[in-house]
Amino acid sequence: MAAAMNLPRAVLQIVIGFFALLWRAEALGDCSLTTTGITPLNDLWTSFYHGYVGGLYPAGADNAPPQHLAAGIDIATNQIRPLDAFGNYDPVNGKIVMISVGMSNTTMEFSRFVTLANSDPTKNTHLVIVDGAQGGQDASAWVSPTAQTWSTLNSRLQAAGVTPAQVQVAWVKQARANPSSLGAFPLHAQILQSNLEAIARNLKTNYPNSKIAYYSSRTRAYTNVPGTLNPEPFAYESAFSVRWMIENQINGTGNLNYDPGRGPAVAPWLAWGPYLWTDGTNPRSDGFVWLCSDLQNDFTHPSSSGVAKVDQELIAFFKTHATAAPWFLRPPAQQISCSILLTQTGWSPGMTVAFFAIANSQGHTITQYAWTFDDGDFSFAQNPSKVFPTPGVYNVRLTVSDDAGNTVTRTVLIPVQTTS
Repeated sequence: MAAAMNLPRAVLQIVIGFFALLWRAEALGDCSLTTTGITPLNDLWTSFYHGYVGGLYPAGADNAPPQHLAAGIDIATNQIRPLDAFGNYDPVNGKIVMISVGMSNTTMEFSRFVTLANSDPTKNTHLVIVDGAQGGQDASAWVSPTAQTWSTLNSRLQAAGVTPAQVQVAWVKQARANPSSLGAFPLHAQILQSNLEAIARNLKTNYPNSKIAYYSSRTRAYTNVPGTLNPEPFAYESAFSVRWMIENQINGTGNLNYDPGRGPAVAPWLAWGPYLWTDGTNPRSDGFVWLCSDLQNDFTHPSSSGVAKVDQELIAFFKTHATAAPWFLRPPAQQISCSILLTQTGWSPGMTVAFFAIANSQGHTITQYAWTFDDGDFSFAQNPSKVFPTPGVYNVRLTVSDDAGNTVTRTVLIPVQTTS
């Protein structure tokens, strides 16, 4: 308490207000809220939520338009490179720095992800991962490029032995505290969207070599009481903020240009990271569930099991995605043989696709099968099953790892088409 009394008044008020919100959420949460009846955004297809179409990307799609994806792949493959402290290419001692930007949930999840990634022998030796997210600092605290949050992040970079000039990738997971005070949907989501767009521009301002920023929305809350920290359906609706921001960049609106060929680059290339929301105990299309035990007593912040679930999604994403694997994984020293088998061809929306992986690494043991399904979903099963609710052509990606840190990535196209 004596230490708290020495804090500046403004800081003390923030701390007191933050913990007051936590106490209020704890008092009003409910473990019986196992389902809200809301469909995850990536399972919604062309159905509507309060008049807004589903999907993670424009027109109800769950994967990026081909041209936008191709641009991201080119950036990941040809532009993200090891840099020295001044931002110059250094293939020997240079670093690729990835940061997180977000609030308390984000730092709880990403700090453990840093530990997991650093202990993974498949991680690129040039890659340095720094948790920049900060407890109690919601999206509004990052809107100004000169806010204290960015200074704190820079101090963490310095502690990690890297510089702002080496930052090239970010994972952003943000929300607004007490979003009900901002108005009903879509108003609160539009305000968050504006904040997220400002954060994207601030990434480019503060880290001029930043090339890619992946955004994720909130996990499921087990409270639906307005006035609490981040209840349902506000947590769910934050996904629209991410979708609308990315849609703006794809459409060339919102002052989010990433391509120097089209004018000044004011933001990184933007895309979805893993989609984290599912409706409690009601499984989404990859079988993922979010239990009350995955949350702390405030029904909003993740428990150790919730942190582990988010980290699994992050690991699967960065090891498999075509815009992430090129810089996240180290070059293999030995080839792994791998094939993907399917029991059928031709799928319509709602059908289950069964995948079978066969892999071998001579003299080594296969340790991990990481799948992503090109729609925000994932699996670590060797032979997973997945429902595709939304029509489209999905690049299902599998990265297999062995105990020596070797990897191989395979892709299989799954066309999901409506019947005429």
